[in-house]
Amino acid sequence: KISEDYKASSLFLFASTCEKLAFILLEAISFGLPVITTNKKPMKDLVNGENILFDSLNIDDIKKSIIANMDKHILTKISEKNYHASKNYTWKKNVRESLVFFKSNI
Repeated sequence: KISEDYKASSLFLFASTCEKLAFILLEAISFGLPVITTNKKPMKDLVNGENILFDSLNIDDIKKSIIANMDKHILTKISEKNYHASKNYTWKKNVRESLVFFKSNI
């Protein structure tokens, strides 16, 4: 059901202020969705600076960011970049890098 919702969406808004690793953002970018999210870490690091960032504690900033970026051309460009960027996140790569980290710190 979730993958159907992603496929039916044209935009992904994520306003969380507290995440360790926002897997939901990785899911959204893997579906090529343009992302509007908070300027807080780790969200701003996951979206590669091509997406629209806002202050999630400022409702006017959220509103302004959404309205200012409803241009289909901008959203399509972000969508394409997100899809390609999502290929950098794989379980295989994650496991490999985690093992290297653990070996170097044991």
